[in-house]
Amino acid sequence: MKTYLEMNEKVADILRHGDKIEQYAAQYIEELRKENAELKHRAEVAEKVVQTYEEVIERAEKNFWRGRNEDSD
Repeated sequence: MKTYLEMNEKVADILRHGDKIEQYAAQYIEELRKENAELKHRAEVAEKVVQTYEEVIERAEKNFWRGRNEDSD
């Protein structure tokens, strides 16, 4: 089943008005949403770091081979 952020917020809001079990569930939903947002952010940052390192390695390889070709001339 696909879930939606907007619906999750509505469900959590409804649960907040219930008894302790429902309030616990609402709190747990909120904690999971925050954790998910943090993990998504970290994944985006990690992806940017990987992309940057790939570019650096590619430039280093080109410079290495360019230098080797100049040495053989």
